[in-house]
Amino acid sequence: MESCNPERMQREAHRRLALLGPLATSPYDYHLLRERSRQTWVPVKLLWTWWNAYRRSGFDGLLPVGWTQLDEGAEARIAERERQLGEAMGAVSITPELVKTLAERNAWSPRTAERWIRRYQAGGWWGLAPKHDPAKPQKQKKQAPPRALGALDDVALEETFRRRSLLGDLATRLEVSRTEVETRASEIQVSKSTLWHYLQRYRAYGLPGLAPQDRSDKGAHHGIRAEMKELVRGVRYSQPGKSVRAVHTAVCERARLLGEEEPSLWQVRTILAQIPKPEQMLADRRDDDFRSDYEVTRRMEHTRRNSHLISYQIDNTLVDVLVKDIRSEQLQTASKMIRPWLTLCIDSRSRLVVAAVFGYDRPDRHTIATAIREAVLVSDSKPYGGIPHEIWVDNGKEFLSHHIEQITQELHILLQPCAPHRPQQKGIVERFFGTLNTRLWSTLPGYVASNVVERDPHAQAKLTLAELEELFWDFIDGYHQETHSQTGESPLDFWHKHCYAEPADPRLLDILLKEPTERKVFKDGIHHDTRIYWNAAFATLVDERVLVREEPLYRPPDEIEVFSLKKEWICTAIATDSIQGQAVTRENIIAAKHEQRRHLRQRIREAREAVDSTDREIAAQQSVEAAGQQEAIQPAPGETGTPGEGPMMPPAPSTRARARDLLDMLVEKDDNVRKESVQ
Repeated sequence: MESCNPERMQREAHRRLALLGPLATSPYDYHLLRERSRQTWVPVKLLWTWWNAYRRSGFDGLLPVGWTQLDEGAEARIAERERQLGEAMGAVSITPELVKTLAERNAWSPRTAERWIRRYQAGGWWGLAPKHDPAKPQKQKKQAPPRALGALDDVALEETFRRRSLLGDLATRLEVSRTEVETRASEIQVSKSTLWHYLQRYRAYGLPGLAPQDRSDKGAHHGIRAEMKELVRGVRYSQPGKSVRAVHTAVCERARLLGEEEPSLWQVRTILAQIPKPEQMLADRRDDDFRSDYEVTRRMEHTRRNSHLISYQIDNTLVDVLVKDIRSEQLQTASKMIRPWLTLCIDSRSRLVVAAVFGYDRPDRHTIATAIREAVLVSDSKPYGGIPHEIWVDNGKEFLSHHIEQITQELHILLQPCAPHRPQQKGIVERFFGTLNTRLWSTLPGYVASNVVERDPHAQAKLTLAELEELFWDFIDGYHQETHSQTGESPLDFWHKHCYAEPADPRLLDILLKEPTERKVFKDGIHHDTRIYWNAAFATLVDERVLVREEPLYRPPDEIEVFSLKKEWICTAIATDSIQGQAVTRENIIAAKHEQRRHLRQRIREAREAVDSTDREIAAQQSVEAAGQQEAIQPAPGETGTPGEGPMMPPAPSTRARARDLLDMLVEKDDNVRKESVQ
């Protein structure tokens, strides 16, 4: 691209030199820099950049970089703005009277006049060009990723579903015109820009894109840059046990030399308090404490101890078998015996049982949601199921809750409520309940007939609910292999030959789990509901707090979904005493330990590099100042200088490399071991 007019660039360099004023020939003084910034309305950081460039390269260092030739329209706009600014363009010190005069002459508000003066003072001629405001960042704002549906609370979910309903049929159409959006916006009484934003987010991310976003600066430090925050951490890591006040003093000294605003003691204290304890221990070379308290591990005692329509039908019933009520005394029945509930989902074509949920209490919307989730999820242990075309349910409120209607709509499943008092519309699942009664329940101890007249009043519970569920799944495994009288094939064979359903995205189904609960990640995993859950991803999360969601079962589940506090999905954690948990090997644990140390050392190394980079920059600045002062004290021709005259030159800062410490030797040792294993 063609460069800007050289004369214009020369004028800009002279303007910058005039704005620097006496600072151009003075040694660095942060307080003088701030005072000059208040007089000229030029940001402190920009003034320091000009001063540093002038000290290094002289007048040529003030020539603007990146100015290009503009088109005639842009230059005409600049000329008009120069005419409006008038005498303000030649002013060095900006006064309230000048702002007032400029506002009255151009019929501007004082705020508008102040904005244009600041824009010209910082950017000069180029700053008056359209789309070249130096006060605004040039790079586009990074769009925040959508929040995971499973980590949203009820209020956020309701808002997400409300926004989806506002889009209406616009969300399912490939092309939408401006007129259609404006018409829809007027119908629902929202602004068209809001509706366009919802439509764009929905097309990019689906339903999660409509979730309300948290503030982008939530939990961040205001008034302090990310580089300065990293510098605080690096100074703390440079010396084990360094006090907060000592860190604050060292950081403020570097900030003054860089022309940065000094952080307050409270900001430094807050940043240091947020350093994770595992990272702090490893930086302080407290390897034994780290290994004892935070190094990722896993308890091994359990391991050592040994294309046609796909239509589902869902219903629940009381099981005609008494089981032992082993709940807490507050929840137990007086007889300590109870008939459990069974919620069943069956494929109407193959007669395949795709989900079953047992419980002590009457099923609610969470129970139905769990049954739907198990039915549409496909895994190695359950190679059948998936998203059906329709689901037939009863008219109970637990089947037609708002959340279930919304998630079935998002999965493009038609939720079909049966007509009242017409159980034959879901007769397949009703018939299977009869099969269970005649072939399974009636053979078990504690059986009570479904008919009240025929019920045995002397029946006693012999089984627990867990034992009953195990017998049920043993029966189902055999039932899936039997030839069905209606299809002439076994349910499994019929499914594999004639049925196919698309598996669902597990993350979209997380909202069907229980409400999220906050838990802490310990070094052996997450302790939740009397069980310990583990995943290799915990290697970088020890001592942090996370959100967990689980299926609403009568017993602690084998799996839980783990989310960060930023509402992002992390992993699926497995109970250590489950079959999958016992399959974890020693090699998996060693790999997790290595990943944990690698992650923490990388963070420590980055913080230390921030300190080294800052020290090198300070050393370079002091060298330039020393060279300038040496030139100033040299005698002119015909004059003689005497020793002792002139300012004393400060000693050049030491640039000696930092001594190798224990962490450096450990990193080098790990690298050597990794190279030998590769060879």
